[in-house]
Amino acid sequence: MSMRIAKVTAARAAVFLWCFTLGGLALAQGGPVSIGGFPSGTLRIIVPASAGGGFDGTARAIQEVLREDKITTQPVEVINAPGGGGTIGLSRLVNQYKGDGSYILVMGLSLVGGMHAAKSTISLDAVTAIAAMTTDYQAIAVANNSKFKTLKELIDEVKKLPKSVVFAGGPLGSPDHLFLGNIAKSLGVAVKEVPYVVFSGGDLLPQIMGGHVAAGATSFSELKSNAEGGQLRVLGVAAPARLPGTNVPTFKEAGFDLVAANWRGVIAAPGISENARQAWIQMLTRVRNSERWKGILKTRDWNDAFVAGDEFREYLRRENERVAALVRDLGVVIQ
Repeated sequence: MSMRIAKVTAARAAVFLWCFTLGGLALAQGGPVSIGGFPSGTLRIIVPASAGGGFDGTARAIQEVLREDKITTQPVEVINAPGGGGTIGLSRLVNQYKGDGSYILVMGLSLVGGMHAAKSTISLDAVTAIAAMTTDYQAIAVANNSKFKTLKELIDEVKKLPKSVVFAGGPLGSPDHLFLGNIAKSLGVAVKEVPYVVFSGGDLLPQIMGGHVAAGATSFSELKSNAEGGQLRVLGVAAPARLPGTNVPTFKEAGFDLVAANWRGVIAAPGISENARQAWIQMLTRVRNSERWKGILKTRDWNDAFVAGDEFREYLRRENERVAALVRDLGVVIQ
């Protein structure tokens, strides 16, 4: 099943930039966002992970654009709250900051997977959906001397002898693990039959490049520089079309209709005011449309995936159901 967030057209995105009056105050497109007096104090972005990862990079990029483009005149802080597959930060948002519109949390597919793998009691139904921001398409890579020269060769081997093909990726329940689960399910192979070895942080790429595993599953942006440097070979990327500036074939070109994206977005605490919700949607719409943000996307090989408000809430609902079923199929339980 596709994990792609459908991109909105420029016209639809512009809907969020209208100038209107709410709570007696007018919102002007060019100046700092203010709706009904919000924001009036420090804004805080919670990162449910340690510094240096994708969530942290996303949060600090949003912080940079909010500040430098003067989308808000209020201070913007980033708070790292790692642990529990992201559930510690999520729990803080939901329980400690309930009703406080000054806090948002950067989240995405890995947090949804982590919630279900850890059997979290927190429901995404409780949060306030703000916006999806980016996607980073998943890819499969092998060592340069691998016997697998094409994605089709690798897929055919998985079909015939699933237990003989050892994959590596991020933690159990991560986008990498979910990606492999989707591949297996699409092939009619029991997902538990495909060997999967967990490597975290910077340990994954050396395992792929050294040929210590048959293949690695991770985001294309993590593989791109090593592929361009000839240190590994990317067999395929699960994008809807070839990514700009690359010659890596898509899964669809290999006869395998799968789109898989490690998306990231922003949620707020339950029970915040409508003024705060609308202000955050406005601020992040302005972030998304800024030239500074577009430059960040290009530099980091992220893809625009902006949807906001009710549309993002519906996407969260569907993703939550899909990932819950996939985690059950994978048999993942994090104690």
